[in-house]
Amino acid sequence: MPEFGSVFHLINMKKFISLIILSALLFSFAACSSYKDSTESPSSVAPSGNIAVNLPDTKVMYTENFSVTDKMVTYQLYELYFAFCESLKSYGISPEDFGIPEGSSLSDLRCSVDDSVNTWLEYFANQAEYSFTEQLVLCEGAAKAGISLDDEDEAEIERALNELYETARKSGKAENAYIAELYGGAVNAGDIRDAMELSCLAEKYLTYVQNSADLSEKALENYYAMHSDDIDTVDFLVYVFASGQDKYAEALASFKTAEEFLKYTKYHATSVQRLSEEDYKEIKDGSIVCENVHKKDNDSVTEFAFSAADGEVKLIKDEKSGAVTVVMVTRAKSRNEAPSADGIPMWEADVRAELSDEAVLRATEAAAKEYPVSIDRQEFYSLDIKA
Repeated sequence: MPEFGSVFHLINMKKFISLIILSALLFSFAACSSYKDSTESPSSVAPSGNIAVNLPDTKVMYTENFSVTDKMVTYQLYELYFAFCESLKSYGISPEDFGIPEGSSLSDLRCSVDDSVNTWLEYFANQAEYSFTEQLVLCEGAAKAGISLDDEDEAEIERALNELYETARKSGKAENAYIAELYGGAVNAGDIRDAMELSCLAEKYLTYVQNSADLSEKALENYYAMHSDDIDTVDFLVYVFASGQDKYAEALASFKTAEEFLKYTKYHATSVQRLSEEDYKEIKDGSIVCENVHKKDNDSVTEFAFSAADGEVKLIKDEKSGAVTVVMVTRAKSRNEAPSADGIPMWEADVRAELSDEAVLRATEAAAKEYPVSIDRQEFYSLDIKA
């Protein structure tokens, strides 16, 4: 393990960015789009503020029975960007801190968080393409299974749209003008409805597939028997001392209870390292207490923890850096019977999730094989999206 400060006290930017990306994707799931042959012309309302998009109604992604237009792509890209900004805001960071000045075109800005892409537009377009591909395939699966939206689904979509309209009214703007300002002049309420309908149908099919998975007691036990190494967990406490602090590491290793372990780590952090109690709390919550760790988290600490008994302690020294890691196992490797959020044993919740995911993967792969997705990437990756 690296030295204490680099592991537990500094922010890991890659993990931070991953959290933001995940938040943006989850937030924008409802922003995926379906296609309907439309005779409507683009909104005549000129967008205001920083948004300036004027697109024809062009089909850019499609399967046999479902399609996505550039208007829907525009809507999705803005939703992804808005969610990204909201995630940044929750951490007290602005888009400008990531090199995205207000009013700029995302296609002109170098992406600062992903070296595999050139521009911010490409960064968000990659996410949108993945999301659209998944939803188009799932909707094909739904159609083949005879699943469609019912009155309750449509009512839920209507409620979501009404919330958007209510926001427009509160802002003192007409609905079309408000939508144009948010998503560009080419996007209208019909495009947003199509987006919600496809998203809802895809999610409905996901639920159907998950509910059809075999989750009988026999299936659960069989899966557990075959994957116990991936399902069994261990709990432990871990603390890292920098090179030259071996005496503190040896002192910590002499304790026999978790309470004593945590008390001494607090003393070391606040009295020896001279960190604030707030910093210690962050370290404790984020790193010292390691619960439900799986064997696949392959490193020397986890390897020891999975071979140890309750209360067993070990010092692990990094020969290169000189750092010393002290590990105390508080719950030895076992089938985790602690209750999950759903009130069932943790191991069972893990197995149920794995079996459901496998069922979804099989269904998605089958639909993707039967209904391949086509895309006009040149059109897809050339939209003008502004910060």
